[in-house]
Amino acid sequence: MSATQLVTLLLCFFIVAVDGFDTAAIGFIAPAIRAEWGLTPSSLAAGLGAGLAGLMAGALLFGRWQTATAASAS
Repeated sequence: MSATQLVTLLLCFFIVAVDGFDTAAIGFIAPAIRAEWGLTPSSLAAGLGAGLAGLMAGALLFGRWQTATAASAS
């Protein structure tokens, strides 16, 4: 494996790790947010679920868009 490939692999690993950190961290701070804002568990769950649904929709839509854009550019 060349140095460029290794650097690319490490950068991709760190990007995925940092990208997933916010999703994992919300599980730890959700009880404090619920108490501070006076939310019910169901209202907090709806907000967190909407955030995850947005992540999924963005990944699906922009992934397909990027694939189409890259295919037409080449």
